[in-house]
Amino acid sequence: AVLEVNWMGETHLCSASADKSVCLWELETGTRLRRWREHKAVVNSASPSGLMIEENSIIANNWQLIVSCSDDNTIKTWDTRTKLSVNTWKTTYPHTCALFSRTDEHIYTGGVDGVVRMATKRKREGEEEIEVEDVEEETTMLAIVKRVKFDEDNGQEFQKKADRATNLSSPLLCLSGHQSAIYTVKFDPTGERLATAGFDKSILLWKVFGNNENYGVLNGHKNAVLEVNWMGETHLCSASADKSVCLWELETGTRLRRWREHKAVVNSASPSGLMIEENSIIANNWQLIVSCSDDNTIKTWDTRTKLSVNTWKTTYPHTCALFSRTDEHIYTGGVDGVVRIWDVKANKLKESCKGHKNTISGLSLSPDGTSLLSNSMDNTLRVWNLMDDGLSGDGRVTAVITGDTGMKAHGNDKNLLRCSWSADGRKVSAGSADKLVYIWDLDTKKLLYRLSGHEATVNDVAFHPTEPILASVSDDKRIYLGEADI
Repeated sequence: AVLEVNWMGETHLCSASADKSVCLWELETGTRLRRWREHKAVVNSASPSGLMIEENSIIANNWQLIVSCSDDNTIKTWDTRTKLSVNTWKTTYPHTCALFSRTDEHIYTGGVDGVVRMATKRKREGEEEIEVEDVEEETTMLAIVKRVKFDEDNGQEFQKKADRATNLSSPLLCLSGHQSAIYTVKFDPTGERLATAGFDKSILLWKVFGNNENYGVLNGHKNAVLEVNWMGETHLCSASADKSVCLWELETGTRLRRWREHKAVVNSASPSGLMIEENSIIANNWQLIVSCSDDNTIKTWDTRTKLSVNTWKTTYPHTCALFSRTDEHIYTGGVDGVVRIWDVKANKLKESCKGHKNTISGLSLSPDGTSLLSNSMDNTLRVWNLMDDGLSGDGRVTAVITGDTGMKAHGNDKNLLRCSWSADGRKVSAGSADKLVYIWDLDTKKLLYRLSGHEATVNDVAFHPTEPILASVSDDKRIYLGEADI
């Protein structure tokens, strides 16, 4: 894709492309005069110098500079007479736009950290130095870079910035790779890797730190993948609109199981809790998976067998299901707005918890296993006390979160919007149809952050297990990883 073009006088153009190149074009004959390929990632912007367009035009075989910036964290300048870049400035973050001032004395750039930088050429004792000044903007998720200086001769960067609490390569990252809407996102137990899936039927595996490499793709589902969950560090289970539940081994990308007993869309698949650590399938021991479907059934599966272990028939389609921390219970939510607690050993329904007025679209268990978070199409989230046996039904509700004025949590698309707990159990988050990610403080029951960036419904969010990082996915095909003050 060509991401930007700019005129150079009336007869030439420069262009920036996702193919990692910057090109110079002569328009009368349509000839490409230069193709510079030093950038190592997508080139987001290419812009020519200002006054030189008129005074020293390439039309008259004189020289002109071009500035470009890229996702490879570099800003480069090019001389139209030469094949190599004139200068390279290395930065900490990808830059998205760059241009010269009208007098060519400055270069202005902007990047994913939300900072506008101005590069100034200044003479000092016979030497030329580049000093970059930052124009800071207030942002919710972004750490603020206070000042950056570049040495023009060797391209080294000297950075002084506010302390950051994460190991992300940038305070805000946007990952792309899916071809359509993304419905689910999950960190692995270590927080080193990420799994995403959606309407394009593929499960993508990402490295959270470093270069955020998309290191794996799992293909095999025949319809949209609605949920994925890690099983330890080396396996995944998935639920799909193709009516199947799948078990994946990640080192080789092998699909170990494909269970197809459900008769309609499978909305959720989640592994048992303690068994992930104590009897991992990695050691060829067994582990259970629970799934629920639009066919009005909830099923459990043994990773060692081809058939379901148990089936509970219900009156309504169910949209989400997960095990308790001790694996003694299974919690489900469905279109009738009721949270149900199932006794695994007794093989029966233990309790129905009413409170929501519409479909429950997501459930999340607190890190300590004592509380359950539910997200509903009635535009509320509820927190349920799971430990007090003296409570029942709506008496288990300890918090009702209603968002804020103007919040449009669920839209007409009726997507299954999931929800998530922070690692310390004190914050909760959910996406919304208004394109925003919301984070609430459970101690105060107040909204902490309303995070923008997505351009369509945000379907799922996930807190990192050890660092203040939030992941979100959307119908806009984008994955955001961002630092948040949580």
